[in-house]
Amino acid sequence: MNSLTDQFEELMSVIRKAPRNAKRALNTVTNEMCWDVGKYLSEKRKAGAWGDSTVVEFSKHARVEFRDDEGLSPQNLYRMVQYYEAYAENEFLSTLSREITWSNNRIILTAVKTDKEREFYIQLARNSDLSARKLESLIQNDIYRQSLISTEYAQLFLEDGTEAITPDFDNIFDSLNEPELAFINSENRRLCITFLYLNKLVFNNALPIPLITIKEAQKKNHCGGLFVKDNWNKCDKIVSEISIEPDVLSLSFIEVCAVLLHQMIHYFCKLNKINAVTNSGRYHNESFKEQAEKHGLICEYESELGWGITKLNDETEKNVKANLDNKPFELKKNIKGKKTSGKPSAKIKKDHKCPTCNLKCTTNAEAKLLCLKCNVELVSIT
Repeated sequence: MNSLTDQFEELMSVIRKAPRNAKRALNTVTNEMCWDVGKYLSEKRKAGAWGDSTVVEFSKHARVEFRDDEGLSPQNLYRMVQYYEAYAENEFLSTLSREITWSNNRIILTAVKTDKEREFYIQLARNSDLSARKLESLIQNDIYRQSLISTEYAQLFLEDGTEAITPDFDNIFDSLNEPELAFINSENRRLCITFLYLNKLVFNNALPIPLITIKEAQKKNHCGGLFVKDNWNKCDKIVSEISIEPDVLSLSFIEVCAVLLHQMIHYFCKLNKINAVTNSGRYHNESFKEQAEKHGLICEYESELGWGITKLNDETEKNVKANLDNKPFELKKNIKGKKTSGKPSAKIKKDHKCPTCNLKCTTNAEAKLLCLKCNVELVSIT
């Protein structure tokens, strides 16, 4: 049997094969090295030749040559073992995983437990060129299961020949066979079901199925949600996204439906090349108003948002109440560990004017303003 020094040198030769700049430049080369190191260590440990102390000793030995490279710390060496053992019997994933960064592979290995889910995040990281921080955020937001539901619900409801959406939704998701689905996904699937119903009711199923998510918008838009066209790639199929802000779930179910339908109007306008917004998507113009009122909404004007303040019209509200479960969403967003008040965080804007000189301004709804020129209080005009 080779001495421990010889074994160390044998493993060092594997590491030296990968150029040191390959860590950032050539994912395949870096992952090949991690695979080979993981395989070597796994076999030694299974044979009882190397224990934890030997791995620590090798780490110290390797980091002398490579100047305390954290990539060769004991923790990272064990992650290489995990990498090899996770995919040793899955040729497809072992090949696919070499097309993303080692940092992303480590995150997936740590946070994701099933091969099916790992494949999803590897594909996502590869196709979207995700940073480690972005990938970690998506995993924490459980995008896999949200995507799973958004894909499966389309198959459940929109088969060829379907005349109408089934009104009994109690057991419709049993076929997912996902007993570990978290409570948040039960709320997400209510949004999915609501989308399907509105799509059938208002658009005659004209809108392709999007990914529907619950997540905070990077910039508050006072509309409670966001539509992004062609934001995802799933199995080479381009998929758009509708996201609903967590605060919206504190509203009544009818108000949540209004927010969702509002984003569906944006979706419809994008598909039909209707220029419905300006000012980076913030100001809703007359074209948006026209389409919204054709598709189940009532629009109110506000100077900053244009015709962006919307609610369900009477007919749509009547149909929703008759065919969907109208109970409030149970999922609420916490702020610093405290329950929310049940009101959305975005402040509503209102227009005011002086009744004497017609001076106009926009401010928070609760503000009281005085025209210094006329010495009278401004009145609300919205």
